[in-house]
Amino acid sequence: MLFHLVAKSQASTVAVVGLAKNAGKTVAFNCLIAQATAAQLPLGLTSLGYDGEAVDRLTHLAKPRIQAPAGTIIATARAALERAETSLELLRIMPFNTALGPIVLARVVEPGNVELAGPSTLADLVQVADVMREYGAAISLIDGALNRVGSAAARVSQATILATGASVAASPEQVVARTLHAVALLTAPPPPPVVQAAAQAAFAAERVGYWHPQRGGWISSQPTALGQPQQTVAELGEATHLMVPGAVTNNLVQALLQLPAGAPMPTLVVPAGTHVFATPAVWQRYLQRGGALQALESAPVLAVTVNPAHPAGTYQAELGAMLAQALYPIPVYDLFYDDQRPLAH
Repeated sequence: MLFHLVAKSQASTVAVVGLAKNAGKTVAFNCLIAQATAAQLPLGLTSLGYDGEAVDRLTHLAKPRIQAPAGTIIATARAALERAETSLELLRIMPFNTALGPIVLARVVEPGNVELAGPSTLADLVQVADVMREYGAAISLIDGALNRVGSAAARVSQATILATGASVAASPEQVVARTLHAVALLTAPPPPPVVQAAAQAAFAAERVGYWHPQRGGWISSQPTALGQPQQTVAELGEATHLMVPGAVTNNLVQALLQLPAGAPMPTLVVPAGTHVFATPAVWQRYLQRGGALQALESAPVLAVTVNPAHPAGTYQAELGAMLAQALYPIPVYDLFYDDQRPLAH
């Protein structure tokens, strides 16, 4: 059962993240809510972004609603709170705002549908999760909005459920490749202690950093690699690790790929794997050249859920089995088929 994995992990905050629209993220979210309720564990619910509305604002397709049982603590913007289809007890108004008003904490009095429009920054999300625990939430679930997998960063959540499906790419093979790419980023290993200390210093200074076993670490004058990848690579010298505090983009990776043939490829060190925005194809070229990724923070992917159906009407029947084989030992669930057991690998 999916929720058993969450309970066994002892994570107090879990992010449910979708790789694309219609990947089944809300279905996974509702499955966890229902299974936690059956286990009589009170939940806290919030999001990074906006979810739970009846009709998708971009695609205009009907969406599954977020179903909150009685006793659940929710954190959502005031405008979304007013649209809740249930009775609520106001608990606290948080000291930060969103485009939809301040974030409000409330307890669900009667079961019903809710809309989640949570904090817009990771720092605020951390604070909200802490306060929900103060009000009795045993586990806080964070709905990760489209393309905002920052909610899976370890300083926000201790574990991740990743939703993927036919809407992610045109073919099952491409879906598997993109899913493997996302899992690898989320679970990137930490650097060695000496490199980690150097990276922490560079990131605290909000600067690009470099590390060489003989020379130690040094910090660039650059606050970011964005817009100046060639300069970043030019300062590399013989450094074995390139420490990037911001986004790792295709431009930076492609600049690294321009290093002379036979030159060692530096390991990229980032605050969390969610800082990597290079596309899977470009990233694979970097790995094939000997590159690697290390992250100061990571959150284990407890499970992957799959939606084989595309909203256009196509169905990738073989997708679940392919993912189960490729991702083993991470369990893969088709919650549209069976919400109790993972797919056989």
